[in-house]
Amino acid sequence: MSVSVLLYTSKTLKNGEHPIMIRVIQNRKTKYISLGKSSRLDLWDIAKQLPKRKNPHYQELVNLIEKKRIDARKLEIEMETEKPNFSLEEYEVKFRNKTKEMTVFKFFDEVIENMVKAGRIGNSKAYKDAKNSFSNFRNGKDFNFNEMTPTMLTHYEQYMRERKVTGNTVGAYCRVIRAVYNKAIMEGYALKSKYPFVDFKVSKLKSDVRKRAISYENIQKIAQVDLSKHTGLENSRNYFLFSYYCIGMNFNDMAKLQWSDVEDGRFQYTRSKTGKKFNLKMVEPAVKIVDYYRDEATDTYVFPILHSERHTNPVSINNRIKKSLKRMNKDLKEIAELVGIKTKLTTYVARHSAATVLKKLGYPTSVIQELLGHGTEAMTQKYLDETESDTLDLALEGLV
Repeated sequence: MSVSVLLYTSKTLKNGEHPIMIRVIQNRKTKYISLGKSSRLDLWDIAKQLPKRKNPHYQELVNLIEKKRIDARKLEIEMETEKPNFSLEEYEVKFRNKTKEMTVFKFFDEVIENMVKAGRIGNSKAYKDAKNSFSNFRNGKDFNFNEMTPTMLTHYEQYMRERKVTGNTVGAYCRVIRAVYNKAIMEGYALKSKYPFVDFKVSKLKSDVRKRAISYENIQKIAQVDLSKHTGLENSRNYFLFSYYCIGMNFNDMAKLQWSDVEDGRFQYTRSKTGKKFNLKMVEPAVKIVDYYRDEATDTYVFPILHSERHTNPVSINNRIKKSLKRMNKDLKEIAELVGIKTKLTTYVARHSAATVLKKLGYPTSVIQELLGHGTEAMTQKYLDETESDTLDLALEGLV
């Protein structure tokens, strides 16, 4: 491969000047990449392929050309190391992206902005929190992706632990940073050959949050407790039990469940977190909960959490769900006291309890993973894709 800079006289711009281009030749193929600058022919030294001294932008152009020459050659070496048989098209994409001089925190902001535009408000907040934490560690100093090293990440982990950040949060923030780095590789802002997560293992950052599950007997206590004198708790109990009977359905997904998703004793939805589609049987207690709300239904949503006329955009929907979830967890604390359960009740407890009950009944892990929407390993996923819906429906009956 050969790389050079020239004035591309075959093209004339509207102002009468010619664009300054990087010319890349590989295997007798040629690619021209604009530097975003131009010059008149009489102000350009064709022999040296540099601007003449009388060019009013002489020093600016000379500095730019020298920098781009160096960038082009460095990229050639990096790509040959990473992928010896790269194409000119791949080279052009990476060169264009590198010339944008994308930094880590700037790219973080782009990712967050795209999430907000896509309505992924919850995810955008998680990414913003991780970015702010990492930025504080760096004292606000931005940097390039290729400067991120295993040593830097280790120091960041130590920084968080010294400030008593929970292990769960340490792992979550590092997973977000890894996800952003992976996106940067895909868009040409970072090199796979310098991937810091080969040596810095995010998987070693185990959660220090103890998994909580309650027994089937305690689930029944919650279902049977008399709330006639505590009517304000009825909705929260229903949401908790519906989540349990639907193998830990996420509160966010439950809030968005519509009547059109419920038909003939089945419900279908797409899990917000993973995009996985579900079409499952509702066991009898779940049907009774749905019928409880069906009698007084005034909106398209099954549960009185969202309202189609008031919550019309991702921000208002997210804010309403967060507020309702906070109220629910407060109510669950009161319910736990009423029935004598010492475990702190949350929506997560419903999810983990359902999985634990099925495990004790002897259902295979693969079936439980399918119902939970897990299964990230390729072999497990292959099995899950083949799991018959009848098997999953039968497993749900074990929760009753």
